[in-house]
Amino acid sequence: TIYLKMDDDIIWTEPDFFEKMVAFRVNNPGYFLVSPMVINNALSSYILQITGKLKLSKYMNARANHSILWRSGEFAFELHDWFLKTQLPGANYRQLYCGKRPVAMNRFSINSILWFGKDMKEFNGIIPGDDEEYLSCIKPTELGLANCFNGDTIVSHFSFYSQREYLDRENILERYGEHLHHEWSKIPKMEQIDKTVQAILIDIESKKSEIIQNPVPYKTVPVPTKKRWKLKFKQFTRMLKHRKYKPSNKKHIVV
Repeated sequence: TIYLKMDDDIIWTEPDFFEKMVAFRVNNPGYFLVSPMVINNALSSYILQITGKLKLSKYMNARANHSILWRSGEFAFELHDWFLKTQLPGANYRQLYCGKRPVAMNRFSINSILWFGKDMKEFNGIIPGDDEEYLSCIKPTELGLANCFNGDTIVSHFSFYSQREYLDRENILERYGEHLHHEWSKIPKMEQIDKTVQAILIDIESKKSEIIQNPVPYKTVPVPTKKRWKLKFKQFTRMLKHRKYKPSNKKHIVV
């Protein structure tokens, strides 16, 4: 059995993404995890940089928590803006294809990954601590296996938490939505699905005041006092950053 994990903020995939990634997984059984090339993923950006597909203002190294490639909302905006303007029109994203790219003993963000059930069964699927560190780095290193990016299949990931506030101000989701509405309008079946979904969303919005009056059906767990103060402190620092927000003229991507 092949399992596919996708973050809930994957906002665009190639039309034949699933077929291509499952075929790649089947044809490359020797890797522990396989991932597509992910727009807005630090190691994917690194690979695109090294292969000359993405030109950056300076060399940026291969770190999952890179201060720019992972943390910067401004960089994420530039990356999405570049992808929307230059790669999506006319399916130009195919020019980003760069083949099979193995990676070992290096953590990467697991925005979209595939694995074999038999491999996970060998350790009963028990994942202690940080799942990303364990799956992308610790376990494959223990097994003496590499992971691999399929550079011939592209998806787009919206945001890491460190980028979210900046991207929300820049209407990135709306721009992807406009592109998808346009593309789906060319395919009768997809157009009908899209219209149905939009009608449902409009209906939900029209009943918003009624819906929020309903009791939450999920069990709530009290937040410990110590953690509650930490959360308040984080909210306070985010508020300060928001007040200090000024768009930067510094560009990370060379077009």
